[in-house]
Amino acid sequence: MKRVIYISLLLMLVLPIFSVNLDVDKCKNLALKNSEEIKIAEKKTDAAGYKKMQYRSNFLPKISLNASYLYKDDPLEYSSGDGYLPTYVYSAEAGDIVPNLLIDPTTNQPVYDADGNAIFNEYAYFPGLDLSLSMRNAYLASINVKQPIFMGGKIINAYKMSKIGAEAAKVNYDREKENLLIETELAYWRLVSIDQKIKLTDRYENLVSEIVKQLTDAYEVGMIQKNNLLKAKVKINEARLNQQKAKHGKQLATLALERLIGIDLSGNLTLSDSIVIDTNALTQEISDEMYNDRKDFQLLSAKYQISEKEKSIAFAEYLPEIAIQASYSEMRYELNGEERRKNDATLMASFSMPIFSWGETYSKNQQAKLKRDGAKLELEKGIELMKLEIKKNEFALEDAKLRNTLALSSVEQAEENLRIAQDNFELNRSTTSDLLEAQTEWQKAKSELLDAQIDQKQATLLLLKSIGKLI
Repeated sequence: MKRVIYISLLLMLVLPIFSVNLDVDKCKNLALKNSEEIKIAEKKTDAAGYKKMQYRSNFLPKISLNASYLYKDDPLEYSSGDGYLPTYVYSAEAGDIVPNLLIDPTTNQPVYDADGNAIFNEYAYFPGLDLSLSMRNAYLASINVKQPIFMGGKIINAYKMSKIGAEAAKVNYDREKENLLIETELAYWRLVSIDQKIKLTDRYENLVSEIVKQLTDAYEVGMIQKNNLLKAKVKINEARLNQQKAKHGKQLATLALERLIGIDLSGNLTLSDSIVIDTNALTQEISDEMYNDRKDFQLLSAKYQISEKEKSIAFAEYLPEIAIQASYSEMRYELNGEERRKNDATLMASFSMPIFSWGETYSKNQQAKLKRDGAKLELEKGIELMKLEIKKNEFALEDAKLRNTLALSSVEQAEENLRIAQDNFELNRSTTSDLLEAQTEWQKAKSELLDAQIDQKQATLLLLKSIGKLI
């Protein structure tokens, strides 16, 4: 007895763990949280934001620090011997210094030695020179600043292009979110519909079973023929087959919802919502021009705008580039055992103008132009398809509303017909076939109502998406 109580308590603690309570909003939140597509779109959005920051930095000067260190044990040495060097004097006639040559007074010409070298009046004694350049602990450090002044529009157009790309990445994230929410909501409502169909088949099976029981009793006392009993048993077999199909359909629908929301639904699943048609979902008048808020239109428009900026960047290849650069450097070395340091500051302006590139720049411009024209045609085609889709979804919603209205009327008629058939059957005014047919029509009408409600929800969501009003 104690063991039974222990097991019962254990089951009471464990079973709630496997119980899952879901509603449509919870499913949407779980899908957004666990979706790989949404996470990928978030990464792309973040990457586009950093790309925008990257291109924005091109407006600002680039600062770099360079440093080199050299350690060389043996110094670089140079030595020259002593000797005599010729002298020079200033000549008023020439206005410059001239060689101080020895002039022969008789010929008034320079005097040459036996080797043919000119002889000078005076010579300066050069004692010789010894040089030792040490690269032990030598270094060179510099800081450079480069600022573009004019790049033909490359920088500003590249930044505008990255800005459009960042906005497009956000739109793409919203589109992925939109698609996921539609898919999740429809998967949830399909599961709700199938769950209600299971209850419907159970109720239908109970109705037919009750008739089979009554007919069996009547057959045993000889009140009816066996044929009437067999007809009812055929219907109960059909009901049980429909039960199994509905249960299998629920399992498939559950797996589809599991894939979207990312949690295990194999436990005790409770669906909190019932199918209710929201009549306030679309209160505005629909026009086929309402595509401006649609994510697909915004992405195609962004693609065209980017192609225009690419064309501008390609055209910039024809234009000159102007930049300025400033640097400051310090160098350290040893000369003849004495430490030397040299500081230097420079300012430089650069100008570059393309002259001839054998058609390379022209080809780039033509490619960019054709790409832009293609993007424009793609945008125009997309607009026409979006207009068509808006009109198609508008008609689909009207059809779904009519189907739902007719299905509601059919259910009312089928319920009244079933009530009358049951009363007549109990009063022996109708046959078994009449009652079974009324029950079949009732089940069919209820099932078609569920399908019509799902169709109307789907048509509403698709129309909201096609006019950009879903999120």
